[in-house]
Formats: sequence, C-alpha cells, structure tokens
Amino acid sequence: MGPGRTTVIERASWRTAGRLASSFALLIAAMLLAAGCGSSAQSADAAEDAPPQKGGNLVVGLDQQPQCLNVVIVCGGMAVTSNITGPLFDSLLTVDAEGQDAPLIATEVPSTDNGRVVLTPEGGMVVTLDMQPKARWSDGKPITCEDVVFAWKLRMDERWLVRSREGYNLLSKIDCVTPLRPVFHFKERYAPFLGIVGIAPMPKHVLDGKDFNTFLSDEVPISSGPFVFSHWDRSVEIVLKRNEDYWNAGNDDEPWLDSITFKFIPDSNTLKIQLRTGEVDVIAPPPDSSLKEELEAMPRGSFSSEPGAYWEQLAFNTGKAPLNNRDVRLAIAFSIDRQQLADVVLRKQVGVLQSTLLEGQKDYYLPAWKDIKPDPKKATALLEKAGYTKDGAYYAKGGKPLTVVFKSTAGNNLRLKVAQLLQQKLKGSGIKMEIAMEPAEVFFGQSTIQGNFDIALWAWSSTTDPSQRTLFSCDKIPTDANEYEGNNYYRYCNDEVTKLLTKADVTPDVGERAAAIKQVQQLMRADMPMIPLFQRPDTVAFSNRAKGMDVNPFGGMTWNTYDWSVVAK
Repeated sequence: MGPGRTTVIERASWRTAGRLASSFALLIAAMLLAAGCGSSAQSADAAEDAPPQKGGNLVVGLDQQPQCLNVVIVCGGMAVTSNITGPLFDSLLTVDAEGQDAPLIATEVPSTDNGRVVLTPEGGMVVTLDMQPKARWSDGKPITCEDVVFAWKLRMDERWLVRSREGYNLLSKIDCVTPLRPVFHFKERYAPFLGIVGIAPMPKHVLDGKDFNTFLSDEVPISSGPFVFSHWDRSVEIVLKRNEDYWNAGNDDEPWLDSITFKFIPDSNTLKIQLRTGEVDVIAPPPDSSLKEELEAMPRGSFSSEPGAYWEQLAFNTGKAPLNNRDVRLAIAFSIDRQQLADVVLRKQVGVLQSTLLEGQKDYYLPAWKDIKPDPKKATALLEKAGYTKDGAYYAKGGKPLTVVFKSTAGNNLRLKVAQLLQQKLKGSGIKMEIAMEPAEVFFGQSTIQGNFDIALWAWSSTTDPSQRTLFSCDKIPTDANEYEGNNYYRYCNDEVTKLLTKADVTPDVGERAAAIKQVQQLMRADMPMIPLFQRPDTVAFSNRAKGMDVNPFGGMTWNTYDWSVVAK
C-alpha cells in the first residue's frame, strides 16, 4: 500500500520520491513561517498544554469518502483513501515533516554515499536495504523480505487492476539475501528509485491466493501500522482501532488513541459547522476565499494554513471534440484570467502557478505558462482558425454552438467559484460552458478515468521528485484495453514529451535531467493539455481537544497518527 509514498491530492499518481535540493525544504519552511498558524479567540484553554493522554476516540471530518480501500488498484486512487489507510500500512521508507526521505521499516535511506546504491557497468543499478528485525504484522507474524517481493509481484501481476506499474517494471528481481535484506535489481538507472524501494510490504501469508481486485476493497484484515481496521459504514464513517501490538510503539507505547473515526461530510460548510459544534475534532477543509476568517472566528480551536504541495489546474480532455483541437484549447487559455481567479477565489493568499512543478523545485522549474494572460484578440483569431464563426452570442460550427462541459467536485465552494468565473470569461469569448459538479467518488472514480468531461478542475500534489511521467506520457492514458492504468486523464499524447519524460526518469544527473524536464514544460505549454492555476493552501483545523497534529505536505494528513491524542471534554 504505502500511501506515504504516493503523490496525492484527490487523484493520486504514484509517488516517485527522491531527494529534492535543500532549497525546496527551505522554501517549504519559509512558507510555513510566513503563513503561520491561527487560533480562535478562546483557544488559550488549559487543555491545550495538557500532556498526551492514553485512550479516547478522535473524529476526523472528511469531505470525500473512498471508492475502495486498496490504494494499489484503480479504485483506490483518491487521496482520501491514502489518508484513511495510511495508519494501517507502514512502508520501508517515508517522508518526514521537512519533506525529506526517512527510514521507517528500513534502517536507513539508501544512497551512493552510504554504499547502498551501486550503479552497474551495464547501465543498471542495485539498491540494498536492511529491515527492522522488530517489524511485525498485527497478527504477530514478522515482516520480511518475502513480503517486499510479494508487494512487487502483486503490482506486476496483470490480473490485478493496478493504478501504475511505473518504476516497478524496471526491476528485474528482488533478492532476499537474508530474511531482512532485500536487494533491488534495476534493469536501468532510475532517478526516482526511492519511491520504488520504499514500497510498503504486503502480507504474503494473508493475501497469497486472494483476488487482489476485491479482497481489500471493503475491509483491511491486517495491519503493519499504528492502527487496525474496524469497520466501514458507507457514506457515514470508517473507524480504525489501536494496534495493540504495534511494532514501532516506542517507549511511550504509541499510538495514544483508542480509535480514529473518519466521518464523511461532503458539504464543506457543514464540515466547518461540525468542527464549531464539536461533532468532529479535525478537518482539512477545501480552500475558500473566506476560510481563514471563518476559522479565526471559531471558538476553542486552532488551525494551520500555508501553501502546500497541492496545485490546482484546468484539465482539457484532448481525446474528444472540441478540446481535441489545440487552437480551441489555446483560445480558452487566452480567455481566462488566472490572476483574477487567484485574487478573487483565494484573496491573494497565493500567486499564479506558471508550471506543472513548484518554484521550490528550482533545478527543474520553468515558468513556461507565464505568457498566458487574457488576450481577446488572440482568442478570437484562434477560434476562427479552428473553423468557428460567430453566431449570435457564441461561436459555432455546422450550426452547433461551441459548447464545453466543465466538471469538478460537488460541495467544494472554491471550485464552484472558479467554474462560475470561468463560465463568465468564456461567454465573453463566445464559448458556451455548462457546469456539472459531481460527487467526488463519481468525478474521480468515473469521469476523470473514463474521460467523461471536456474541462475539469482537480489538483495533483508535487512530490519530493519532479517525475511526472505517469501524468503526461502517451502510455499512461487510461483505457479499457490497459484496464485504466495511468493518470493521464488529459488523453494527451506527444511522442517527444513521452520520450523526454522517460529519459528524465532514467537520468540520475541533475543537469541532464533538468534539461529534459524543462523541454517537456515548453512542449506542453505549446500543446496546452492543461493550464496550471495556483498552489493550493494546505489547511488543517482542529479543536482544543485534539493534540499532536503536524502538517506534512508530502506525507498526507494522517502521516503521524501515532502522535495524535485527545484530552477529556
């Protein structure tokens, strides 16, 4: 499973985590200091300084619920799935609060410096890990190299509807030199290798012979993490209970909590109301123009908000008309005002994003979309070039108005505001836009995967590695033929982009890799399969009853549930 090693937002592409330049960690730290934390007027409560207490249930309010609980297969691609199942599965490597790779079940992070990574003369690489001898499954069985090999083989088994085999398909074998020493043999050099060798082991003794497409869908019968699965009442809640025999409990015998309840509240306003009334203890509400002021006004609570790893973008479905025409996509790009979107929707909390990467990834970042600004003359010329003529308020071809359907997640105020502003701007350019907001499980479980949209709004998260092959390569377009593997929901295919993305992933040299990635950004700007909008503020709000919350843009909301606790009401 290993949600700590996945790129998540609502839709999750496989995390290919490596080490970022130290400047990125410094940037994240600077943003944290700049944005800071907030608290309500009554948050100076005696409970705030109380030490952690053993026991109790903490309620987390979520605006989405999973399709299924298996993050490895297609239905488990939502970020909410990773957040809920994260406390159930420890991985070999994780990402700490500073955005750095760190050992978990493994004893150290492999590198060429410590001799754990060896580049072979044939152009491959060999990576060696040692595993914690105390690591155990919740049934008491030891976690061994066999479970690591089994996790890899599950991903490579074509019977299973695996979301992505990217990187795993470059392994020729994993040797178990000892029961606690897996050795990964890569057929070629792979820059984001840490996301592969950091895999979460899977319990061979439980899953062997089971149907992996269904067995973990509705319940998870075993755990290697601080909590174990209790039950799932669909559309209501999922409950996790304390793993009484957690292998990494430490001297404090963590986790502190008896249980965590994930309560599903699809409406963002209701989510905030229930935090105010004490029906939930923690929420991670979608960003909104008034969110900060609302949270500041809440009694007996605190919140943290800062630019995070998530970035919003407008996605074009390049696989069907009218967005299969590049000139139409460019006309839309020159019709919208991204600065207005950031200023109005988020009240200037963040600036406009000009790349599919974040500025902190300075070795690879190129502001390729910086010239995309409102230009009615360009938009008109492009539509006419595409064969459309003005017919009343809208452009048309063959007597049919130029119409596009916009889709995103229902109940998300930010996205609804973006849709309404976008609709106004496109109408001004003679393009009719219809808005169709959908429940998250429908939008992410069906529409994006199957291409049932013209324009869509969702967010990806940046990882500690710049690899984006699973998002934009031709072979990562989900289809019925490939059982919907891959995250290229844009249906975008440029052979040169695919070639460069592939080259970047097998090029360890930062300079050579950066040159390929920057060229990709230039080509994508020209093709316009999507438009980056802004880096999303990460907000976590919690009552004074909840303790141990620690923001980790790369690890997900539940990365440190072993530290969570509650104080008595």
